[in-house]
Amino acid sequence: MVGNAQGRLARLMGEYEEAQRLHREAIELYAASSLPGGLAYSYSCLGFADEWRGDLEAAQRHHREALHHARVSGDAFAIALGLEGVGAAAIVSGDVVRGVTLIHAGLALRDRAGTPLPPGERLETERALATASRAVGADKLDAAAAAGAELSVDEAIALAEEAALC
Repeated sequence: MVGNAQGRLARLMGEYEEAQRLHREAIELYAASSLPGGLAYSYSCLGFADEWRGDLEAAQRHHREALHHARVSGDAFAIALGLEGVGAAAIVSGDVVRGVTLIHAGLALRDRAGTPLPPGERLETERALATASRAVGADKLDAAAAAGAELSVDEAIALAEEAALC
């Protein structure tokens, strides 16, 4: 969707309100078309824009919404992005170990599905993992990454839902 691409570009340029507007427009279009995969991606993009703007409550809410629509779609890429989004929001909210676990669960799901994260889409996970590495020691990060890589999709979603309740 062009709106999400424009929104990502606006976010990278520091135009967070414009990014949010574009992602919200994309959400409206996907909702009208009943396309849960597109809704999942759009909500994820909106969640990352919220994070960059510093609105952690909105980021968590939008990433949870993204994961919900991803589950409805059944699309592995969308589910992985939803897990990564909830994980990134957890990290910036201080739940670092759970966040790293969720991001690595998403990355592992991508690998198993044969849909690795494209280089142009890695900024959010790399940014979150860099934040995590400054917050906790390498041993905890490595253990969380390994744990995430071993989770089933259902286990990872359950962990993401627990993160939403904290």
